[in-house]
Amino acid sequence: MLDVVSILDPVKKSVVQFFERFVHKGQTCLVFEKLDRSLFDLLDEREGRPLSLNEIRPVAHQLLTAFDALKGIGVVHSDLKPDNVMLVNHS
Repeated sequence: MLDVVSILDPVKKSVVQFFERFVHKGQTCLVFEKLDRSLFDLLDEREGRPLSLNEIRPVAHQLLTAFDALKGIGVVHSDLKPDNVMLVNHS
């Protein structure tokens, strides 16, 4: 399955870049790119202040793009939560 995920263009499909997998002491380890922070971190920093529509739209668009790409290769994200939605600062 991970071989299929690695063919997705991380920029165009809004998915984290997968580098490699290996086994260490019987455990499968996955290596992904390091990203800036999670949606949970952003919400925590805001101390309860809601996001504006202008802040929500790009995040929602990128999430839907990623889900569509994953669906296209038959993969379902089974642990979706703010901690697992990673954000990148493009400025």
